[in-house]
Amino acid sequence: MVPHREVLYGGAAGGGKSDWLLMAALQYVDVPGYSAIIFRTTYAALALPGGLIPRSHEWLANTDAIWNEQRKAWTFPSGATLTFGYLEHSKDKFRYASSEYQFIGFEELTEFPREADYRFMFSRLRRTQAMAAVPLRARATTNPIGPGFEWVKRRFKDSSDPDRLFIPAGLEDNPHLDRDEYRRSLANLDPVTRKKLEDGDWSNLTKGKLFRKAMFPVRDHLEAKLKGKVRFWDFAATEPNKENPDPDWCVGTLLGWGEDDTWWVLDVQRDRLGPGKVETFIKETAKVDGKDVPIVLEIEGGSQAKIALNYIATQILVGWTVHQQHARGDKETRAQPLASQARLHNVMLLRAGWNSDWLDEMEAAFGGAHDDQADSAAGAFNWLVANPPRTIDFKPTPRIR
Repeated sequence: MVPHREVLYGGAAGGGKSDWLLMAALQYVDVPGYSAIIFRTTYAALALPGGLIPRSHEWLANTDAIWNEQRKAWTFPSGATLTFGYLEHSKDKFRYASSEYQFIGFEELTEFPREADYRFMFSRLRRTQAMAAVPLRARATTNPIGPGFEWVKRRFKDSSDPDRLFIPAGLEDNPHLDRDEYRRSLANLDPVTRKKLEDGDWSNLTKGKLFRKAMFPVRDHLEAKLKGKVRFWDFAATEPNKENPDPDWCVGTLLGWGEDDTWWVLDVQRDRLGPGKVETFIKETAKVDGKDVPIVLEIEGGSQAKIALNYIATQILVGWTVHQQHARGDKETRAQPLASQARLHNVMLLRAGWNSDWLDEMEAAFGGAHDDQADSAAGAFNWLVANPPRTIDFKPTPRIR
């Protein structure tokens, strides 16, 4: 029997999901040429106490397998390998663009915010004819919580694709876990989070009040002549770290205003970046947009934020038309005008890889974990309305990321 190409073992915390994933990756290490890789968002997460790298050492330290610390990989007597990798930023997937694996694993899949990064790795899932007996497998584990909750639920829990299998995880699946003590620990959580981690509940996703996915038609090409467009940047972003593994994002929305009074979300660029990287990200995006596209930098925070944005405007974006504006009022109020147009189905999306993540966040906006994309889109809309532009033609250009 040919195994399912994709399997997700997900649900309650403490169900032995990490052991399941590591065992699956090691299943064919006796086959010469077999290659497996397991991803988390960062190497640090893989190396935490109880994480997959320490666990692999517990299992393999007294075997003939050899560990390479620089490559974060085990090599077995057959020549097979098990590697540990990370996909923190969208560009990280290209580190593996020339690699070939028969097993690709993801631990805590809902920590990966972009479905496109997950799907890209399937281009690395291949084998030679000599390895036909080894199945090509993608395996993942997760709890039903995190920035990628919506796309993971849609792809596995709600899918009828025969190539995908969802296996619910429960506390009872791990006979070695002290379940009573663990439940006492989970009792400190809020009711929704506790239900997700203790019962493996995939419902009760918090939704915002303003937006629903069905409000936004997705189009394959631009169907209106534009009278204006703007790239609006929201800067509420830092790099993920141990204290804050799921911080906000730096988001730049390119919005167009059609002569027929439709609105077009043409492109969304976002990443979680540390100091020094944001400037490069913004400038490279501006180069692709072209100098006819005005850029708006939203100022939130105190004097340091204003100084940083002034540096971007005067030093990094020299030659572009740059505006700075202070955020006024709460985010939900600022998004009301965009929501009014969305309810009339006047806000279109240009079909692209970012659509799914954008729609997930818009539906959860102002009630979920993040609202950076919603805030950026609303800012672009409000700025264009307040600054009626001249008529221009929009010609889609290849994105940089």
